[in-house]
Amino acid sequence: MAKALRLMKIKELLTERGAIDTQTLCALTGVSKVTIRSDLIHLEEEGFLHRTYGGAVLRKDGNASDSAAAVPADSSEKMRRLAELGGVVQRHVASASWVMLGYGVTCREIARSLLNQNIRVVTGNIDAAVILSESSTVEIFIPGGYLRRHYNYLMLNGEWYQKALVGLTVDQAYIGVAGIDPSGFTVGDVLECQTLELIRKIAREVIVVIDSGKFDRTAFFRLGDLEYADTIITNDDIPDSYRELFREKNIRFLTPSSL
Repeated sequence: MAKALRLMKIKELLTERGAIDTQTLCALTGVSKVTIRSDLIHLEEEGFLHRTYGGAVLRKDGNASDSAAAVPADSSEKMRRLAELGGVVQRHVASASWVMLGYGVTCREIARSLLNQNIRVVTGNIDAAVILSESSTVEIFIPGGYLRRHYNYLMLNGEWYQKALVGLTVDQAYIGVAGIDPSGFTVGDVLECQTLELIRKIAREVIVVIDSGKFDRTAFFRLGDLEYADTIITNDDIPDSYRELFREKNIRFLTPSSL
């Protein structure tokens, strides 16, 4: 990847996440750590970021670019919550199993927690596949389909992708959703909704991974009621009413403190 494109990519990732590590940047751009360090020095001199040990964080003062100013104040908090969920997934995933990894930033971040696992992963989440390609123990299967940029990540979807899933069976499916309320789960894309409905049919266990910031939120497309999930993985700071609701409906839920 040319330097100008790398710098744009790094800015985009930091604007979205607030912080990023060198290893991830190497995986997503296909260059060495030495090259990435040079890029980070360049952007630090521009006033866009601060370098840290092993990565960089976005500057939040007046010297940052306009795109940096648009970063939500809770970006770093969201990434912290997702990192917590990755730790729970790491302990829950079954060794030597076939694992389906869904779409979105949540599943992309989950991929980081699976790098040392002995598993086989099926996914249309291209960003997650790139991260997992760095692992020597994870096998990756990517069904064919149309490549789409959806918000800030790349995904495969469409009729051919869905047809490719029909003949598969996976042990566990880890998926993300846009929101959860007492009536169930919602997502923001119709093709994603159709694919997740199909995943429910081919997975022996469906695990919905959702950070606590998405509780009592809804998106446009209804995926299903709470029983869509066999297991829910979330943070410790969810409302007590949901803990009671999950127990009432006999839905297993896991949090960092429960393991």
